[in-house]
Amino acid sequence: MNLERIEQLLLEGRYEDALKEVEEIEKQAPMNNAFYLRCKIVKSRCLLGQSEHKTALNIVQQVVREEEHIEEMEEQEREEIKVDALIIMAEALWLLGQYDRGLEVVEQGEKELQRLKIKQLPEIEPRKAALLLHKGVTLLHKDELDQALDCFQQSLMINEVLGNKQDITKILNGTGQIYTRKGELDHALDCFQRSLKISEELANEERMARSFVNIGVIYKLQGDLDKALDNYSQALTINEKLGDKRGNTIILVNMGDLYKDKGELDRALEFLQQSLEISEVLGNKLFIAYSVTNMGVIYHQKDELKKAFNHFERSIVLFEELGNKIDLAEVLFFLVTLTIDMHSYDQTQEYLQLLKQIHEQEKNRIVSQRYHIAHALKLKTSTQARDRVQAEILLSQIISDEVVDHRLTVIALLNKFELLISEISHYGDKEALIEAQLIFQDLIKTAKTQSNHHLLAEIYWLQSQLSAVQFDLNEARHMLTQAQIIAEEKGLTKLARKISKEHDLFLEKLDLWEELQKKDVSLIERIKATKFDEIVNNMWKQKELEILEEQDEESIVLLLLSESGLPIYSKNFDMSQDFDDMFVAGFISAINNFIQEAFGVSGCIDRIKHEDNSIIIKKIASLYFCYVYKGESYAASKRIENFTTDIQNSNIWKDLQKSQQITEILNQSAINRIDAIIDRIF
Repeated sequence: MNLERIEQLLLEGRYEDALKEVEEIEKQAPMNNAFYLRCKIVKSRCLLGQSEHKTALNIVQQVVREEEHIEEMEEQEREEIKVDALIIMAEALWLLGQYDRGLEVVEQGEKELQRLKIKQLPEIEPRKAALLLHKGVTLLHKDELDQALDCFQQSLMINEVLGNKQDITKILNGTGQIYTRKGELDHALDCFQRSLKISEELANEERMARSFVNIGVIYKLQGDLDKALDNYSQALTINEKLGDKRGNTIILVNMGDLYKDKGELDRALEFLQQSLEISEVLGNKLFIAYSVTNMGVIYHQKDELKKAFNHFERSIVLFEELGNKIDLAEVLFFLVTLTIDMHSYDQTQEYLQLLKQIHEQEKNRIVSQRYHIAHALKLKTSTQARDRVQAEILLSQIISDEVVDHRLTVIALLNKFELLISEISHYGDKEALIEAQLIFQDLIKTAKTQSNHHLLAEIYWLQSQLSAVQFDLNEARHMLTQAQIIAEEKGLTKLARKISKEHDLFLEKLDLWEELQKKDVSLIERIKATKFDEIVNNMWKQKELEILEEQDEESIVLLLLSESGLPIYSKNFDMSQDFDDMFVAGFISAINNFIQEAFGVSGCIDRIKHEDNSIIIKKIASLYFCYVYKGESYAASKRIENFTTDIQNSNIWKDLQKSQQITEILNQSAINRIDAIIDRIF
């Protein structure tokens, strides 16, 4: 058997070509000897690469049975073949979601390895490293993160000595997934990028595709959705070339998740449906279950509760058939939250009890956290004070526990915050308000540690409500501004529009808040004027944001002012009305102190409501761009953003800076060029 040729093909991820060569050799190989069994093992490796997991598993199980009956083999060779078969078996089992069985096989392989009488490092160490690698992957899927990390590190040390770059890429991807679970996204990204670099050196396109997917996941979690989509697209292009249908199902699931984060839920469902159809053709129950589960989550977000329920029920059947209790526990958690929303509390208790059973059987930390959060959510539905106190205790335990999945920590923080706000709204408890502020600090720290821009934007939106409750109205407006900027920069269009709408509504209620402040009303009265319940619910359940059709604003005036407040350029959009640009400039100057505060952050956009008109003010360098309009602010803010960008990228920018320095009106040529930009944008 031309091992070197086949190993090179496997190294490059060319599984189909490798399989053809193995099958040709297999036809000529005499049966029932060591060479024949080694052909079978190599064949199973090729099949794993082609996502034929069950077939690969059947072949190596056959190898383990047959090696016992071949008498002419030496004991050492018999042990080598058995260990090699167990290594492939372990990989096939975790790929099929049979993690407990996979771990048993790894441990069996470790015992067999101890019996080998091999002394030479090149022969025993690769097998030891491979078993450690598969043990780490299996423990990762069982959410034993620290143990998995230890296995990966041991395997990495051996593989670096051996120069086994292919397995190093696998270890780096596994290590990156651990850091992802822990919320240490920068560490995770570094691992995935190192894996990509090595895969490129090996010219292994299959490994490159996996690294691109993992890098995309990190960018998605950080809120850099355009970068995430670019990496997914590169992975998809490679997989299309390789004909890797299983790989495509993974990418399509992730693309569905990305569009879910963008708030484009219908498009997300389209990608998940594609993944489901491919998985059904392949007969891959694990990825059918993943696709169906994710579709259930989205239907829940869309408030299509019956559809969500049916999808989760199908997932349960699939995960039970696979014997995959860890993923089954996640679906049961989703069903607890769903049935609470359906007010079907008997079913909630039924699913909670099933989740408790897995929690007690598995002794798995992530399952434990899911169970305790689910229990707290059930207790939150009670009108009994003791139950709600117990819910708060359970959530506090999760928050203080080691992070095993940062999403669960965030859910615990948000639900505890919701309980505290409920206490304030009923009893005016000022101590609860102080504790709520501490929750905010934890949430912001979590979001920044993860570089999770979506979460950070929502936290700032939520914090604006808390600032209003404390009558810090300028800070409330500043938080809304910051939230919108983050959402805009990261392509979270629906979230940006929703926050912009909330900013408009807040400005409309500004007189009410100022009146409440004058009267120094109680905390209970202030809480009634907020939207805490709606925002928190949307955050942790990731509910679909309801946004009315976008309406264009009515443009009134566009002004460019010098830092001293004098107009450099003005555009009156309503020629039926006289417009005194000096008067508007004077108005802007009168609120200069506010502007200085609002624009303490570079590039910040803020708005002012004056009677029926709104004003967006953006400061760039020493120039103020002021846009007066009627209507909603989202389209207006996009227009002024496009206008300022075009101005800075044109040769007019120097003329404007010069004019403001010597405080003179622009010449007609410059005015005409600005008019042309305005005609295109406004």
